[in-house]
Amino acid sequence: MRVIVATHRNLEDLVHARQFRQDLYHGIYVFPIPPASVARAESMTSRLLVEHFTRQIAEQNDWKPQTFTPEALDALKRYSWPGNVRELRNIVERPAVDFRASQVEANTVNATLPHQTAGLPSAAGPS
Repeated sequence: MRVIVATHRNLEDLVHARQFRQDLYHGIYVFPIPPASVARAESMTSRLLVEHFTRQIAEQNDWKPQTFTPEALDALKRYSWPGNVRELRNIVERPAVDFRASQVEANTVNATLPHQTAGLPSAAGPS
């Protein structure tokens, strides 16, 4: 069994404040994806995570998994990901539903990514 946990709260701070159980924290803290960090885009759009979502979507729908070109992965890395991992999975799923090509190109990713609204802060903070 795999459990994926997401929160906008700092669990480490909550453990120190005795507002979150330490044993539970250590049980779920296996693969952290830090919010709003420079490394965030790299970890969020790692080839392995994109491949995992691609396989998962293909298995759920009995489709052949798509592959993302290196340029498509670079396009994903340039996005700030205000919706975090859930948004990444949705973005990986859209080409599978909309385009059904075996290989996802950068132009497809760019067409799939939402346009960031001017004036709204992203999860990565101001640029």
